[in-house]
Amino acid sequence: MSTKKLWIGVAGGAGLSVIGGIATHFICFFNWADPSQQIWCGVACKRLGVVAHVGGNVSIAVMTGVGGRPDVRGLTSSGADFAIDLGAKWGAMIKAGGKTLKAIKLLGKMSDAATMKKWISSESGKAFFNWMTGDLGIDLNKKGFTMFGTPAGLGLGAGIWYEWQKVQSLAGADAWNFSKPEWRLLKHKGKIWLQMKGIPQEDGAEVHIFNLRIDEIGPDSTLRFTEREGISKGYLATMFGETKNFRLVHKDYQKDADAPAGGGFNLSRYKLEGRVDVKGFWDRKVVTTPLPNQTFGIGLEVWSGKQRVWSTDDYVKVKTDASGQIAQIVNPGNKWKD
Repeated sequence: MSTKKLWIGVAGGAGLSVIGGIATHFICFFNWADPSQQIWCGVACKRLGVVAHVGGNVSIAVMTGVGGRPDVRGLTSSGADFAIDLGAKWGAMIKAGGKTLKAIKLLGKMSDAATMKKWISSESGKAFFNWMTGDLGIDLNKKGFTMFGTPAGLGLGAGIWYEWQKVQSLAGADAWNFSKPEWRLLKHKGKIWLQMKGIPQEDGAEVHIFNLRIDEIGPDSTLRFTEREGISKGYLATMFGETKNFRLVHKDYQKDADAPAGGGFNLSRYKLEGRVDVKGFWDRKVVTTPLPNQTFGIGLEVWSGKQRVWSTDDYVKVKTDASGQIAQIVNPGNKWKD
């Protein structure tokens, strides 16, 4: 039985938003035969039953008969009849426990191609596959989509859910608009690191940190570094990165032997010249002002190619030393467990 057109994804509370009773999940699907192949999708759904949308719960999503991104167009769920049947089988599986229940618990923790590949080839993955194609009767060759919410904590009496869906593949700016990436500054071994996770792009995709803005009233000024990568018009702090396991790494990350877990940008490798303003109306001039012994907040702008795809609403506060270099992080921003 070929699994080249089988895709598996996990939707957690962190990637869920609810507007007008319609839930929208942001899911990365991994190809079962080759988990390095990924498709980012937005899934609009309405849950049937008495259980409301609760953050932190896990839903399992399965796409079949999909050879690639173009096949996602027009994909919808299996229908109400399947929902009723699924509810009974799902409840029976929970009561019975065993390998399938353990497999779903492990699947809920999968977040990248490497761990997904190990899970798929393990006994746990085989147990889940047998349950899908056996008890649930999912046809791998037929184009279809199935998504079912797991009861909170996978415990008894938590309720059985089903959702109907419309699926849309996402790429470029669409994916960034749909997702909720996180970023922070981190001091690691005396260096200041910029980290970002939840990036909605495949491994190796380019990410440009095009601008580091200073938080202030009116238009934000930007920071200017001595070393600028690519075309920066002389004043934008442009840095080239790429994704690795949905996290930001510098293109030369292999050279950063002392990088923190998850990688990132070593801002300390760049000399900060100061803040940059464009002054004048008719005769515009770029003015760079040093920032010795100052405290200010900085925000982030992300570009993909020549298009701005995402910018922060929050700012991270830092302090500079007497030479005007970033030396201390006052407020690191988002906190997460690596």
